[in-house]
Amino acid sequence: MHINANIPSTIDKMNLALRALRKSIYCENSLSFDAYCIAKICGKKLVTTMQTDIRSYIDGIRIFYNGLKYHFESPLYALKITFTNFNIVKINKIVEDPIIKYLLMITPEMRYLNLNSSKVKILKIGNAFNPEILKFRTNNKEDYLVFWARLYSLKGILEIPYIMKEIVRIYDVKLKLSGQFWSNIEKERFFELIKKLRLEKSIEYMGFLPEEEKYKLVSKAKALVYPTHSDLFPIVILESLALGTPIISYDLVGPRSIYNGLEAVKFIKEFDVKGMAREILKLISMKDEDYFNLIYNKKLDKFLEMHSSWDKVAEGNISILI
Repeated sequence: MHINANIPSTIDKMNLALRALRKSIYCENSLSFDAYCIAKICGKKLVTTMQTDIRSYIDGIRIFYNGLKYHFESPLYALKITFTNFNIVKINKIVEDPIIKYLLMITPEMRYLNLNSSKVKILKIGNAFNPEILKFRTNNKEDYLVFWARLYSLKGILEIPYIMKEIVRIYDVKLKLSGQFWSNIEKERFFELIKKLRLEKSIEYMGFLPEEEKYKLVSKAKALVYPTHSDLFPIVILESLALGTPIISYDLVGPRSIYNGLEAVKFIKEFDVKGMAREILKLISMKDEDYFNLIYNKKLDKFLEMHSSWDKVAEGNISILI
């Protein structure tokens, strides 16, 4: 379910907020709710999947506060999405609309939505990875960390330098970073931080890598550093597990509901930069036997087998459609 709010003026925003109080659904050019609007126009039943990460108002305020601290380009983003979904789009009213047949969720932990409708279905397998990447797994780990994702503040890119600063105080290790920056403002801020914290030798920007190079990079890393603030079922974590690389991530509801119980995924309180650094140091200082037991065990093998085919994801969707 993709929401694209394009509200040109303050008056339009006020009108939209007032209309949101009505029982009927507001759907026109100033609020393009793609699949829902197309279904309404065509008069066809809609089955849609929600992959939007919707946080509580408390989370939104926390992200706003820390967003100011770490100079996010858009610290109000989480609050804006929460307000749009809860107060303007009104998800519960949309689900109740006869045009909606089913709303498919890729994680059971969307507790803030309070969706109790029988139309809401949880997919057993919401995402998958390409099993061909398993060939890149290796025990020849090199002494570096890795981060790869879309490079912007909600993936934790502006906290990476502070995490690395805490790590290199104790252990001299490099972090290799891959991806494409979404914002020139945040890109400049990131490299300013590297210079300010004197991390030029500790953080290496690899640019946007072809898939094969990226998989080789991740498979040889000691750990994936992933301080994300916006994820439901992150493919980054799934592919890193398939590549045999442990992950340290923030403790978000969505990822925890999927990966909790896997020893190779460690969750840290959101924005706890020092806590993340401590967990990374603990991981990279493990004995080889203990380290490889994290990524080679029956529980993880079973999990990867379950998520190693997009056909299984499709089958889950088709079973509901039929």
